[in-house]
Amino acid sequence: MPSWPPSGRWATDRRTVSAQKVGYDIASYDPDADHMRFIEVKGQVDGADTVMITRQEVITSLHEPRKFILAVVQVEKC
Repeated sequence: MPSWPPSGRWATDRRTVSAQKVGYDIASYDPDADHMRFIEVKGQVDGADTVMITRQEVITSLHEPRKFILAVVQVEKC
């Protein structure tokens, strides 16, 4: 699995856009690639086999496959 961020540094221009329902949670400028990255963050409970994604997230990932990142974060059960 590739490490994040790919360049070894964090983008300084990033915005949380999850409330806008655009198909991703974070818009982040990647200076090495000279374009935006669209990051969708999903939590996955320990032991789960799947995560749920919305239709809009699928559409966005297909429309911008080189810019879209699905970040799955494993979380402990409460």
